[in-house]
Amino acid sequence: MNTRSITAIAVLIVVLGGVYAVTTYQGAAKIREHVQALDGDDTAAATRAIEALSGQGERVVPMVEALLTNADPLVRSNAVMLIAMCGSPEHGQLLTPLLQNDKDEYVRKDVTLALGRLGAKQAVPTLITVLSDEQEAPIVREGAATALGTLEATEAATPLLAVLAARPPVPAPAASDEETDVAPAEVEDTTQTLRLAAAVALGYLQSLEAVEGLAQAADESIEIASSVRVAAMYALGDLAARNEKESEQLTALEGMLLACGDSVGDVRIAAMQSLGKVSIVPESIQPRRAQALTSAEEDTHFWVREAAKAARSNLGPLGV
Repeated sequence: MNTRSITAIAVLIVVLGGVYAVTTYQGAAKIREHVQALDGDDTAAATRAIEALSGQGERVVPMVEALLTNADPLVRSNAVMLIAMCGSPEHGQLLTPLLQNDKDEYVRKDVTLALGRLGAKQAVPTLITVLSDEQEAPIVREGAATALGTLEATEAATPLLAVLAARPPVPAPAASDEETDVAPAEVEDTTQTLRLAAAVALGYLQSLEAVEGLAQAADESIEIASSVRVAAMYALGDLAARNEKESEQLTALEGMLLACGDSVGDVRIAAMQSLGKVSIVPESIQPRRAQALTSAEEDTHFWVREAAKAARSNLGPLGV
């Protein structure tokens, strides 16, 4: 290689290095511009900034960390969201103090969800504390339940079951007209959405205790809220489909079969869809499952019939 060629290559390397340096500088400047937009009054600009920053990886985290103490709770929530999207599990340590220090319940809820998204397993004890704190805002406790499920935190099974079981009593059957003319009092249910979140989270935890608790939550004579019974039914279906322990699978299937007779159509639909997920079941329960499918195909509710047809199609010959 002659001197002219070597010189040309050297010049090319210098030029490319300069272009790279300029591009890197411009990119960093643009990121700083987006971070500044998060702390402005222009909501549209903040939204665009979140979209732009969400794909920039971990280098965004130290740039938005200072916003976690911003006076505006919306800015703090945006910073939490970006750390969740761009960070790694170890960045959870930046967020957990907010669960105690931040006065805005919506920010605290965003923190719980962010910890789940980050996969911050080191935050599980803190999330369990939040879940179990009856003085904490319900939406924050719901977020903690969701995060514990996302993290598949088996040590959270007991507190999640406690939340699931903290339900109002099912009202007694209405008296006949001859006995009283007073309408039964409405039951105030302030923890319905929290119980629902707990049921969904338990669907990620493989244990007999989780299955038993969910089977109770799917029982109309125990759980008053049909939305919770639906969530419990889908969670039971997921657990039964993944479970290789016959005792746990039988408990889950018993809960599904009981729910096939629920007075609410949405619960019966969930029962059929969940039964359709479990292709291999103990021989002892196969006849009852077949009968449940047959009965559901004649249900007065159109979508229950459709769910039964889909379940039978999924199960094939084993479902007949």
